[in-house]
Amino acid sequence: MDVFVTTREAWSKVLSNDDAFMPGWPIATVKLVGRKSFIGISYEKHKCLRCLTSAPVNAHKALSAYISYIEENMIAMLEK
Repeated sequence: MDVFVTTREAWSKVLSNDDAFMPGWPIATVKLVGRKSFIGISYEKHKCLRCLTSAPVNAHKALSAYISYIEENMIAMLEK
């Protein structure tokens, strides 16, 4: 199931509601990227690593590099 959200509040609910939105990937994807990648590790390890790595990834400087990419994709999605 895909989830498309447009507000910060909705993102917060999706990313912090571990009971309703558990991480998971198709077996073929896990085999492709490896069992020790973020998508191949246990739920508990994933949650812990997500907390450790999300701050630097979500920082303003890191996100500003993706503004044009995000903008183009959002426009395309909204036009659909």
